[in-house]
Amino acid sequence: MNANDFKIIFNQDNHDVDVEILIACLMRTSNIIQEVNRELNTDKKIEVKIKALEKGSFEIHIELVEKLIESLFSSDAVSYGANIIAVVGGLYGLVQFLKGQRPKAIDQDNKRTEITNFKGDKQVFENITFNIYNENKEVRDNIVKQFSSINKNVEIKGISFVSSMGQIDIDKEDFEHLSTSIEVVEEHEPIIEIKENQNILIIRPSFVKDLKWDFIYKEQKLSAKMKDESLIDIINEGEKFAKGDYLLVDLEITKFYDKEMKTYLITPSSYKIIKYKKHIKIDEQKKLF
Repeated sequence: MNANDFKIIFNQDNHDVDVEILIACLMRTSNIIQEVNRELNTDKKIEVKIKALEKGSFEIHIELVEKLIESLFSSDAVSYGANIIAVVGGLYGLVQFLKGQRPKAIDQDNKRTEITNFKGDKQVFENITFNIYNENKEVRDNIVKQFSSINKNVEIKGISFVSSMGQIDIDKEDFEHLSTSIEVVEEHEPIIEIKENQNILIIRPSFVKDLKWDFIYKEQKLSAKMKDESLIDIINEGEKFAKGDYLLVDLEITKFYDKEMKTYLITPSSYKIIKYKKHIKIDEQKKLF
């Protein structure tokens, strides 16, 4: 299979499909491809063409064509089609994984997004896939309408999206779940993650409740407020904290959405020390590290 084409396979016992469902499915797929093309800023006008109706359960072979030259992508531009198809496949993989439920947790770095679904299962997606689904209502609506339409046909037991990147299989029992539109993160609310039992190296302690501690965490120089008031009591009782000491703490890390970059970022204000657990002095570190 070429990098700029893919198949939609209706899994069923017979070899025919209601024409209205077929047209609706293809129209929604085409709309999703066009939205992905726009989001990727390829500057290409893409046509979605049926290459063949193939024998099998019911297979539709589709190729992407660059309308500007009315031909298949040339070898030096084939990555346009491959990128679009990779994202489209990722979108179907994402909705299958979420099954109409918002995730329990999202952990995003500069390249990929790890999502924990409502069952507690984890899966990693490319940031572009996550961001397009979460931010592009047209994509979500077309996926919902596509599966709402397919779900009406009792003979279709599943549907597969097959490309050179792999195969996504979606069973009949998931059609109803995928007919529900969700924003993974509503209104770009901050993503909050708790890191327990983290060692931080003290640069400058603070003995006043509202002032920040300066410390090093994972090779980064940071500042954060100490939210655990029990440490203030320990300080007032005479505990001495010095530069070079370690603290064992629970950290709260908040990722804020950047509209211009269209991704979540960690900023200087992302960190809070929410729980103090242990003070490790310099002369004790040889025993621990």
